[in-house]
Amino acid sequence: MHLKLSHLSAALLACALAVVLLSCGEDDPARPTEAFSFDLAVTDTLGNPVSGLEVSVWNRLSIEPAGLLPRRADEAARAASNASTVISFGVETRSSVRVHVYDLNGGIVDSLLRPTETPPGEHKIVWNAASNVPNGVYGYRMQATDSTGVVLFEDKNYCVLARTERSYGVIGYTDADGSLRSEDARLFPGHMDLPPMTATNAVGQDVGALEVLDSVRVTVVDTTSMLGVSVDCVVGPGGNAIDILWESPVPLQQLPTAAAGVSVAAPLGDPAAPEPLPIQWSLRQNYPNPFN
Repeated sequence: MHLKLSHLSAALLACALAVVLLSCGEDDPARPTEAFSFDLAVTDTLGNPVSGLEVSVWNRLSIEPAGLLPRRADEAARAASNASTVISFGVETRSSVRVHVYDLNGGIVDSLLRPTETPPGEHKIVWNAASNVPNGVYGYRMQATDSTGVVLFEDKNYCVLARTERSYGVIGYTDADGSLRSEDARLFPGHMDLPPMTATNAVGQDVGALEVLDSVRVTVVDTTSMLGVSVDCVVGPGGNAIDILWESPVPLQQLPTAAAGVSVAAPLGDPAAPEPLPIQWSLRQNYPNPFN
């Protein structure tokens, strides 16, 4: 016997499917699938907990074939203003284009281009990351639709926001037990299954393959005396317990560079005038990447 869906049943099925799709958010393979936690404990040489310490973290980056890159002298000045990077995309036919930035949980961080009628050609848009946007890995997605709403093109890519000032790495303060706990995996993207990224310089040249490492620099600071201790550790999926000994803290200026391994690469000489690109659908790696 053949069963035939009524128009009402078909409509209900379509609505249910739409609800499921809307509830999924960004379909991002980088999202962690395992419960994550970062547990930090700070004690003095007598084993007593040290409370009220500012805790900052930075994920180390590697750019192949250059490896870990040193911090550029001008990065402190760059970090004083909103970080910015350029996202370029190509449009084949006149269409309504949307570009937005999202975090690794799929939450929208910034809408760079709301559905806007866009002519064919190459286009650029700048993401000025607000000062309250934390360091980390972010996705950006472009979608183009025709006048009837049919999707003509859709793609996504990833970028790294890596400000170098200590304040941008702060995740909290140790409590009365000398402890700090974070379950926000977005702060430690090195353990996630991130898609390949490319490091680019300020004029859009490729520098090499960019990788976010699971090596993390943790710095704890007494903001009254401005003394601190810095350690490197590995943060992986699941639970992470990190113990720091508050022993012989040093002035901040004597601590290892907070964001060692973070660098916005300088241009590789004077770039030649780029050849005109064919007009085609595309979403390219942002530049510079990483940016700060």
